[in-house]
Amino acid sequence: MNRGYIMTEEERAELIEWTKTMIPKMRILDNNRTDFSMEPDNKDIHPLVWEIKKRIIEKEKIETLEKHEEPIFKDFLAIIHKGGHIHRHRDPNKGELYHCRFNVFVQLPEKGGQTYYNDVPIQSVEGCYVLCFSGLEYHWSTIVESEKGRFSLSFGFLLPAQVIQHLQLKRPMGGKLKKWISRG
Repeated sequence: MNRGYIMTEEERAELIEWTKTMIPKMRILDNNRTDFSMEPDNKDIHPLVWEIKKRIIEKEKIETLEKHEEPIFKDFLAIIHKGGHIHRHRDPNKGELYHCRFNVFVQLPEKGGQTYYNDVPIQSVEGCYVLCFSGLEYHWSTIVESEKGRFSLSFGFLLPAQVIQHLQLKRPMGGKLKKWISRG
């Protein structure tokens, strides 16, 4: 489900330019995708990335709830290039902790690249983020058909059942998305 805007248009433009500079450093994956693992101590990561992660944690009201950084995929920057897609899959859980990801759409293709969670198309909007219960829900995308690729940030957590329930209760019921306004 779309959780709303999380950045201004100016911030989004800044992240698009930063993503383009990261392409030579990215790992090449199957299905015409590339990614880059984002570690907090890596100076190549734009500081705005960590600000956006902080905003999501605050907006979702999980600052004080039990959460663990996801240790396998971690946080990452991803690009799906023309002809690429995400295969249908679920992510691994760890015991009683469930894999969840907050995915931020920095740039979307002009055609293709539709995201699905449990067979439901997701309202993908540039500058917005979505929550995927990726250890519970099958998720994938259709093939990107335009030269303009999909740029996204993905923040991973392992969460106990009670935090999952908290987030499910916060799932929006639709309505108009409000633009993110800088507080600074």
